[in-house]
Amino acid sequence: LAPVLNIAHKEVMVPVDNGILTLACREGILASVVVKDGEDYTLASEVGYMELGNEVAVFFAPGEFEPSLFYGGTATPEESWDGTSWDYPALKDITDCDNVLVFGLANDAIGYIVPDNDYVMLLNHDHYAETLSVGKHTASTLMSAFESLAK
Repeated sequence: LAPVLNIAHKEVMVPVDNGILTLACREGILASVVVKDGEDYTLASEVGYMELGNEVAVFFAPGEFEPSLFYGGTATPEESWDGTSWDYPALKDITDCDNVLVFGLANDAIGYIVPDNDYVMLLNHDHYAETLSVGKHTASTLMSAFESLAK
């Protein structure tokens, strides 16, 4: 590796759409920083990006990424819960580095990170991850932050 080390971090404010988490915010039982705007809540978190020798990229994620967000292959509009497309590139494709890693649960724990178009807040065995997710816009919020850091 070349002797290059680039590191950047960015604060993100993730909208809370999960009804269970909204209740936890309202009752003040979360250790996370939560901001209330009218009736809506946002959760403060952070993402990070590191390059080692311009060959290895490391994304620091505050939760657990669904693998399709990293590798690609998210649900098509026909397969997704809300009938829309996921318009973000795979995490591995937003950097020029050949080797890409994700360190999940870095500094924070905001739960599962699933594509916005495949988020559904139903309590069933096929979509249990949403029960432990901040909400529908978690993935797009984090992906936008990762893209800005990688640039």
